Amino acid sequence: MTTSYTLFFARKTTLIALIAASSITALPAASNEKPIARTTTVANHNPPALPKMADLHGSVVDDETGATVTNFWLQSGVGDPAKPDAVTWRHSYLGPISTGPRGRFSAQAQKPGQTWRVLADGYLPQPLLAQPLTEQVKTVETVVRLKRGGELRGTILDSSSKPIAGARVLLITDEARGFCYGDAHSKFRGSTATTDATGHFRLRGVGTGEQTIFVASAEGRQCLKVRDLQAGKEAVIQLPEPGALTVHYDIPGDTTNAELAFTLRSWDKQVIASEGLQFYFEQTVTNGGELLLTNLSPGTYDFYRNQHHLPNTRGKSIAYERRTVVIHSGQTEQVNLVRKTGWRVHGQIADLERLNIQNAYLYVRSGTNTFDAQTYRENFGPDGKFQTPLLEPGDYKIAVEVYEPEPEQFEIINGHRARVWRSGIRSSSFSGTGKITVTAASEPPLVDIKLEP
Repeated sequence: MTTSYTLFFARKTTLIALIAASSITALPAASNEKPIARTTTVANHNPPALPKMADLHGSVVDDETGATVTNFWLQSGVGDPAKPDAVTWRHSYLGPISTGPRGRFSAQAQKPGQTWRVLADGYLPQPLLAQPLTEQVKTVETVVRLKRGGELRGTILDSSSKPIAGARVLLITDEARGFCYGDAHSKFRGSTATTDATGHFRLRGVGTGEQTIFVASAEGRQCLKVRDLQAGKEAVIQLPEPGALTVHYDIPGDTTNAELAFTLRSWDKQVIASEGLQFYFEQTVTNGGELLLTNLSPGTYDFYRNQHHLPNTRGKSIAYERRTVVIHSGQTEQVNLVRKTGWRVHGQIADLERLNIQNAYLYVRSGTNTFDAQTYRENFGPDGKFQTPLLEPGDYKIAVEVYEPEPEQFEIINGHRARVWRSGIRSSSFSGTGKITVTAASEPPLVDIKLEP
């Protein structure tokens, strides 16, 4: 059976190089060559239907005005049969649901105890049902009435006490866990506000007790987490003095542009991960040039080059040339992606021209570091020949992963035949490795890499 998964990709994986070979066609093997063995997996396109407790339908309205709420999320949870009022809310969501004037939604309870709740900006979370279902029913129709709750008010200032306009303010509650600020693929599902020209904000949907907010500057490079705030009280929040970073990029034979990624680990001894929240931003630097980044929050960053959503790998992303960068208030740090000595390594991937393959990925790792290393994106022809960017003197391991196109899969959904896209980690179809030593004295020999299933 083919199984669907929800994926959470770690950014700290090893690097790679993309080899575009979309024009490659399958060629018959010569009579004296042994063809590469292939293993074919046949997917079950008609998996058994999951049992369900109920179909849940309804609409969402403002409790005060009765007006329809038309932009919200549904979050899944599981109740404890022994404690009907205790629900564990999971990182499983439907949405965003942008409905018509009636504000309709549909969901399913697949097993006993499963339930859902509504999340909407400016409102308190509200369960669909008073208690999770324990017995199977056919259909549940409900009207969810969202309450506004309390309000947080305040002003955001920079380190020189000037108001910051356009800053985002996020209310950090349990539904914010797992959110990565700055990542376009990560969606915040709680209450938000934006500061006006005077740096002032009003944040609705606030519960009782002490509150935590996350503040990010308009350009997305400064942030601060603030705890122990009270609804109804005016807060004045000042960001710390920022630092700066210069990145030099000069590697002969490497890509024209390097995509850089920054993930903040901590600042002022406050670890973001303790709230299940991350702060992330990306920048681009041109080969042979430099990039100056100002207004950076002080703290420790994971810095790496990034390759997004590799074809035929189900959205796999790769981080490489990683290092740790510490930004200090009022200071400018420096990162050098620069190589001046060494050689570009030439090689060939055997058998690639006999495979009907769309994409292959080339990794170059230091011989003393088998996990993290230098990686390159390369384009080469159907003969399988490649050339790396400049490599400094040292021992290296070159690894290749090849992915065959994923077969189309179809299922009958609601009486209609629909194409299904699977998620989950996908293993490579073929792989191979080679070793090389680069010296300053002479050009290294060619590297031959043989592929195996």
